[in-house]
Amino acid sequence: MQKKYLPSLVIILLSTGIYFWSLTILKKGFDFGLIAILAIVALLYMYFFRNDEQPISLLQKKTSGYLVMYGLLYFASIFFMNLLGSSIVYWLVQFLIPLLILKLHKESLSSIFFKWSNIFKDGKVILVSVILLVPFLIFEVRDSEQILKLFQSWKIILYLPISILYMLVIVAFWEEFFFRGILQSSILKLTKSASASIFLTALFFSTYHIPMRYYNARSEYHGDLLSSMAGTINEQFIMGLFLGFVVYKSKNVWHGIWLHSILNGVSFVYQLSLMLVL
Repeated sequence: MQKKYLPSLVIILLSTGIYFWSLTILKKGFDFGLIAILAIVALLYMYFFRNDEQPISLLQKKTSGYLVMYGLLYFASIFFMNLLGSSIVYWLVQFLIPLLILKLHKESLSSIFFKWSNIFKDGKVILVSVILLVPFLIFEVRDSEQILKLFQSWKIILYLPISILYMLVIVAFWEEFFFRGILQSSILKLTKSASASIFLTALFFSTYHIPMRYYNARSEYHGDLLSSMAGTINEQFIMGLFLGFVVYKSKNVWHGIWLHSILNGVSFVYQLSLMLVL
């Protein structure tokens, strides 16, 4: 085995071990369907961008250090941040402050794989990914029976786009900008390892969601720290690995934003239908 593949193999084995640990804690079975569909979309990205050899314009090492330091300080206070529960706060700490750090160091947004003009770049691979993901998600997410009923009526034509756009603005944009853009790019610069940057960012991403489960009285993991940790590994860690790979292959954070919006949007569409009652 060539040495260059060894880090990736170690990351895969470590990720697999962490995932199966979460299944043991949660007493859940292996979700073959979910892993399979995410793997298929990941393979689609590998194929579509197989000949993409465009140079990567990375951050300066000093800038990366500041951004990682900021990220660690943010994660040190994450339990308090989530108690505030305000989208405005998240926009501030995950978008505006990191953006200010980039501007102070005169860094281009392209160094974190982000350009405003790339919002629909390589849209056909996103479209194919959506066609693969949405039918599967309908049967897998919470409230799947109710969501399936919505898909059998004309209302889904209205509800689903609204749900996806809502998730893009409220959640996906600033989470992807911060995690797959700021953190993953910074870790990539410091470690010079794509596998390590994707893995570590996914761990940060799952850790970020622990307070949302632990403090939420409606969560099945409310007040149980170990189960809250396992729950985020079971969902957000796997999702983080997937989105991290997608962004790295496409060199475009917008791919992560759109797929994140779709993954969350399908899950949220039934709750949205109750809110709108059309």
